[in-house]
Amino acid sequence: MVGHKRSSAFVRSVRQLQRYFHARNLFYLLRRHTGKVSRSRSFASTVPHYFKYCFYRYCVEQEADKPGAARAVVDGVYDALRGRTGPFGTGRRPGGGLIAAAFAAGRSIGSSRRSASTPVAR
Repeated sequence: MVGHKRSSAFVRSVRQLQRYFHARNLFYLLRRHTGKVSRSRSFASTVPHYFKYCFYRYCVEQEADKPGAARAVVDGVYDALRGRTGPFGTGRRPGGGLIAAAFAAGRSIGSSRRSASTPVAR
C-alpha cells in the first residue's frame, strides 16, 4: 500500500466535489426509488427529508468553517432540482443564491433558538 500526502487544496477540492455529488445524486436516487416498494414513502413525502438532510450537511460544513463545501451542497441541490447531470460545472447558478439564503436563514433561526434555550450560567 502506498500512502500519499495530500495538500490542503486537494483535500478541499475533494470535499467540495463529494458534497456536491452527494446532494445532487441523492435527489436522483430518491426520485427513482421512492414509492416503488409497497408501504414505502412517496416521493412527495420524501422531499422534505431530502431538504432537511441537505440543510444539515450545509450547517455542518459552515460550522466546520468550510464555506466552499457548504456552497457545494447548495450547488448540488440546485442542480438536482434543475435536472442537471454529468460532471460538476462551475457555471452560474442563478437560483443557488435563493437556496443559500434559505439555508442561511434557517441556520440563523436555529442558532437563535439554541441561544434562547441555553441556560445562563451564574
